[in-house]
Amino acid sequence: MEFCPVAYLIDLTNQKRFYYGKSIFLDKFDTTTIIEPVILKNVHNYLSRKYPTYKNQLFLTVSIPWVNNFYLQPNLEPTKSNTGFWGFSFGLDYFYSDIKYFNFSFSAVSDFFVPVPAAVDIFGKYELMYSVYGSFTHNFKVNRFNLGYGINESINSWNLRDTGGTTESITKTSSSLGITTSLYYQVGKHFFTGLIYRPSLLRLDPKFELKYEHLLSVDFGWKIKLK
Repeated sequence: MEFCPVAYLIDLTNQKRFYYGKSIFLDKFDTTTIIEPVILKNVHNYLSRKYPTYKNQLFLTVSIPWVNNFYLQPNLEPTKSNTGFWGFSFGLDYFYSDIKYFNFSFSAVSDFFVPVPAAVDIFGKYELMYSVYGSFTHNFKVNRFNLGYGINESINSWNLRDTGGTTESITKTSSSLGITTSLYYQVGKHFFTGLIYRPSLLRLDPKFELKYEHLLSVDFGWKIKLK
């Protein structure tokens, strides 16, 4: 490179030295002209990754509803509400098209107050809530998102227990019909995380009536291809 002060003086007095043309074209996929940090490149590669599914595929689903919010109305009791942990669910996904599928699953969830598996001793009075339900949903797969809706039949239970022996334990159980909605995000090839909203609307037992209860769960699941 040569230094030419005369040419520099000419450019110094010329406004065109700031001119780059009427338009600039940037191609984000042209790696020869882009300097991208490694972290951003890894993020871009992760987000652009696709996990396609195809018609007639069958998957086994196993999940852990880890955080569970209960809203129950036990018979002849005040409204009960609590948030706790742990549950288990398994089911099947059948793709009748490349992006649409049916799911049938069976789940059991609780409001256990410890977020990690542990042996605990509780003294005195305490309440427990749990639910067992089966659901059938119709689902759509949009890129990494899975949206589902359907119906469920549930058995909801509220328990009052007293390890001190001063009060008799009470259990109130009801069976209901309701709807199920879910939204999942596919984190990896087999791993999913999402939200399940499962309201119970029509109580079948112990009394046939309209009665609202719900379960809201944060779910972590795995899908294993069977076919």
